[in-house]
Amino acid sequence: MSEALAPFLREAYRDALVGALDRGEALVFPSQLAADFWRKHLVLSRAVGVIRDDRIISWDRFKERAFELRTQARPANAMIRTFFASSIVRENAKTPFLQAIVPPEYAHESQAFESRIPRLISRIPNSRILSHVADPPAWLAPILNDLQSIESRYRLFLTEHDLYEPAWLARDPAFVGGSYFLVFPELATDYAEFAGSVASLPSLAVPHEKTVPLTRFSDTQTEMEAAFVQIAQLLDDGVSPEEIVVTVGDLDALRPRLIELAALASVPLTFRQGSSLLESPVGRFFRDLIEASSSGYSLPAMKRLLLAQAIPWRNVADHGRAVERAVQRGLLGSSAGTVEQWLRICEESSSARSLLLAARDAVSAASAGALRRVMLALLGSAVDHERWLPENERVLQRCMQEIRELAELEERLGESIASPGAFLIRRLSESLYVPQRADRGIDVLPYRVGAGMSPEYHFVLNAHARSVAVVDSGFPYLTQAQRDQLGETVADCDLTSIYATAYSLSGAHVAFSYGSRGWEGPHLPPSIFVAAGAIQESDHANHGRAERSPFHSWRAEERLEFDAKQVHSLQMSGLRSYLQAATRPGPDLTRSPIEDGTVTTLASAQMEAEGRTDLLRVSSSALHNYLSCRFGFLLTHILGIDEPEFEVDPDDPRRLGMLYHDLLDAFFASLKSEERPFEAERIDEYRSTFRDIYRRSLERAHGMVPRAGIAAREPLALRVFDAVMRTDSDLIDGQRVRSSEQRDEVVLDEHGVVVVGRFDRVSESRDGLVTLVDYKRRELPRKTDQHGGNAQAIGLLSLEPDARQADRDAITSLQIPFYVLLLESHGFAVENAGYYSLERGVFDLVFGDSDVAKPIMSRERMDEVIDHLHHRIDSLVSDVRGGDYSCTDECDGCPFRGICRSRFVVQ
Repeated sequence: MSEALAPFLREAYRDALVGALDRGEALVFPSQLAADFWRKHLVLSRAVGVIRDDRIISWDRFKERAFELRTQARPANAMIRTFFASSIVRENAKTPFLQAIVPPEYAHESQAFESRIPRLISRIPNSRILSHVADPPAWLAPILNDLQSIESRYRLFLTEHDLYEPAWLARDPAFVGGSYFLVFPELATDYAEFAGSVASLPSLAVPHEKTVPLTRFSDTQTEMEAAFVQIAQLLDDGVSPEEIVVTVGDLDALRPRLIELAALASVPLTFRQGSSLLESPVGRFFRDLIEASSSGYSLPAMKRLLLAQAIPWRNVADHGRAVERAVQRGLLGSSAGTVEQWLRICEESSSARSLLLAARDAVSAASAGALRRVMLALLGSAVDHERWLPENERVLQRCMQEIRELAELEERLGESIASPGAFLIRRLSESLYVPQRADRGIDVLPYRVGAGMSPEYHFVLNAHARSVAVVDSGFPYLTQAQRDQLGETVADCDLTSIYATAYSLSGAHVAFSYGSRGWEGPHLPPSIFVAAGAIQESDHANHGRAERSPFHSWRAEERLEFDAKQVHSLQMSGLRSYLQAATRPGPDLTRSPIEDGTVTTLASAQMEAEGRTDLLRVSSSALHNYLSCRFGFLLTHILGIDEPEFEVDPDDPRRLGMLYHDLLDAFFASLKSEERPFEAERIDEYRSTFRDIYRRSLERAHGMVPRAGIAAREPLALRVFDAVMRTDSDLIDGQRVRSSEQRDEVVLDEHGVVVVGRFDRVSESRDGLVTLVDYKRRELPRKTDQHGGNAQAIGLLSLEPDARQADRDAITSLQIPFYVLLLESHGFAVENAGYYSLERGVFDLVFGDSDVAKPIMSRERMDEVIDHLHHRIDSLVSDVRGGDYSCTDECDGCPFRGICRSRFVVQ
């Protein structure tokens, strides 16, 4: 018998359920979600006291309890069906026997059709009707042959392994008895198979064609904005989130939009929706591990593995360096590598080597048990288990459970799974995982699963014709044209109307809505609402959060207090972080010195000379950074903050500059080893030597610049060398090379520093005078930055302090003066010093007497600049010892804009 139910009467619905419980009947709901809802709701509403778990159950659990479904054999499950399908397609690939499910011309690629087999197995009993079709078309015979072949093989498989297929049990199985009350049983997909057996049980049927109105909006965004404003108002009015449910058609596609709009309306959501394990970061890692071999250990594949952020590697920095070394050695793009190459690349990291060996062994594993041992070894040797994020660790446990079940299946069936790695990836793609949520928010459900619930307020969003269509096809292997030809024999079971009606009853207040246009295109309303004349246009006259009628009038454009389309969750998160930082006082080292003396001492210790705590080490680059920005100097030289390189840039200016330095260093080192001076008449010989040096350089790494990029620059490098030779023919002809790329240092006790430097090239004439050259890849320092606007000496000692400071501030390029100070502190006499632009072929003579170029300044002016340099060194020492790293306003070109609090980012 059935009890009809009027729309919106949740009280009658609840009374029917309470009455059934009072009569000792167990309530049976179409889904576990609906059963869980009513178990909790009836207790919280005090309609009943305590309810045992077995008094409110789902349809699946009801079948297990109330029917003779179990035999001595074990039921087949999804994993077993997948195992069988894998064996079928392997057999068909060797000896083709399928004619339609796998076209004969694609038999060698049978594995591509493997996913069809498990879905087809459950439909085989229904398919027997096809053998009775009158005047069957010619194309039907191959399909029937395939169905018969698969059925006979599957029955043999079940028998051999003591299994049975639940989907093949006889219709109307024997009911073993018991007191039950069925709630909306028509929503169960296999209800028709049990209808005869449960006809005598009391039930609450879904009324026919009783639906609430469907509200139509101009577009889906407007619809969702309006819904969240109404939900926010309900929450403001004190309605518990547990009394509000949101069901969404096509939830997978709209989930990101829902998150954005709910955040803007301050509506907390809890998504009760599972997703494939393979879509999780940990699941993708398993896939990347298995597929690394098939990619030929290419750089993109290995980079995804080594830098997988979801995995807490013991030493991820070593993984990053391994990727960098791979690029340096030319494993670029999709070009294949080898295990041996990668083992050499990863030789400095035990965890990276463990990962590489696991990627190799996972593909060659002969069984799921072997694959499980590979994964356990990897997790034990390369992963820091203390640093797992809780959610990722739970997903890892689920993935490892799948591997364990595969291994147990092998043991139970007595045979190994072929290609267990690939089999695991298919299982992870099919296995749904619902993350555990501790948040208390409004449940968001995909369409279908929430039918039969009854919260106080139920919003059914995006309810257009396609998203709420519920159609069960008994013949999924037939094309639409084939179905049309067979007619009613193979008609689909359309449950769309009955689900729409059930949702109309799934709440004290239910609101259906849809947008005429979504992000993917136009939408049409479901036919059941059209036939009932139950479509109403959204009411744009009422708006604002104070609107109290959530199921009669809707408004979207002006509901939110600001334009939702311009602000996203990431921006909102940043705003919250800004506000927290802006209201939390703290030290701002860009504006004031370090106040803690201990911290100041620790900071200055980073620059102390080895074995001399009373001295600081100062280089030209450190001094330049200090003069540019003291805060940047703190970040770079004290805290050691730097950004690792992972970008492949064939024109990396820094690396190319280093390449030119290395090449010229190798050339002048070879010239020095001859113990002969530079001789202009030997330039052709020098060029041949340089070409050999260049080609040998291709055998070593040059940062992230690919080997192909270095090789392609040989003509440019030769032009650079020719230009250097032309300049040196006039500048150093007859001089011996004293040093090339040589480091040197000198102690300046009066300043409390050790001055360190690396000279690009120093040559010495017969009379002991030195020529100093510093290479620049392209751009040279401006002349005014070097001499401060005065090429001749200005009588520095006679200037007033303010004028002296102004002259000092005008000089920002101090590299050559720094090197001259260093050399002359060792007793050398520097006759000429200058900068050479390698790619432009330009030489700037800073000071000296040479026909190569006119000097930028006199030697006397250089002495005044060196005097300023002494003062700058004193200032650096004083600020470091005092912890003063306050920054200047000269921020152009600064690499730390993203973390500086001076001009670009507050905190």
